[in-house]
Parts: sequence; structure tokens; C-alpha cells
Amino acid sequence: MAAGVTMDEKDIAVEEWKQLQTIIGRFDTLEFQIRGWLLVLLGVLLTALFSEKAQLKPSAFGLIGMFAVAAFCSMELTTRRPKRIAIIRAYDVEKAIRQNAQFDSPRIAYSFSNSPKATIWDILAEFKIAHVWTFYVLLFSIILAIWLIRR
Repeated sequence: MAAGVTMDEKDIAVEEWKQLQTIIGRFDTLEFQIRGWLLVLLGVLLTALFSEKAQLKPSAFGLIGMFAVAAFCSMELTTRRPKRIAIIRAYDVEKAIRQNAQFDSPRIAYSFSNSPKATIWDILAEFKIAHVWTFYVLLFSIILAIWLIRR
């Protein structure tokens, strides 16, 4: 009997890959929502700062805005860890399907439950990705500039 994947094993692997893509998509949606809520919050702060009857002092705007950016950034970084696990698992499944190799599948729950616990350094490693840090650094810079101008 030739080594390789039987049709049933391949179908299972393809189904696992589809489920992993769904998981990754849900984390993408969550990241988009986190950023959206941050922009809403910053919009409210800007309205309070620039309204005719300013309800917010520039120092409070700067402090709240910078704290909000840091808090929402940490939320996104935290959600990126399980997304990274799903991406790595999807890569492994794709590789096995492409190479028609023996493959232990399905293992979605195993991948998530047996991954090492995330350390602060694992979470911060996600910040190396340009589309993550550029958004937050840009917002932080804008808040800082507005605070400095309005002081």
C-alpha cells in the first residue's frame, strides 16, 4: 500500500483548513471592531475637546486619548496570539494537503489547548507586524500633536 493521504483523510484536512480560515476571519473581524471602537472613542473625545462649550481640557484629552490607544492596542495584540496559532496550523494543514502527506487531522482544539501560554514577549512580538503598529503609532502621534497644539 502506497504511503500518502487517503481521500477521506484529505477531505478531513480540507475541512479543518476551512474551519481554520473561518477562525482567522473571525479574529480579523474582531481586530477591525477593536479599531473601530477606538476611532469612535477618539471621535467623541475630539468632539468634547473642540465643541463650542468645551467639556474636555487638552490635558485630559491627551491623557485619555493616549491611554485609550494603549488599551485598545493591548486588546488587539492579545487577540492576535490565538489568530497566530490558527494561521500556523492552517499553514501545516495546507502543506500536508499540497504534499499529499500523512497528516494527523483534525487537531484544531489540540493546537489551541497545547500551545505554550503566551508571555508578554509573545504578545509584544505581534507588534512587529507593520500594519499593527503603524495604526496605533499614527493615532498616538495625532493625539500628541493635538494635545500640544491645544495646550
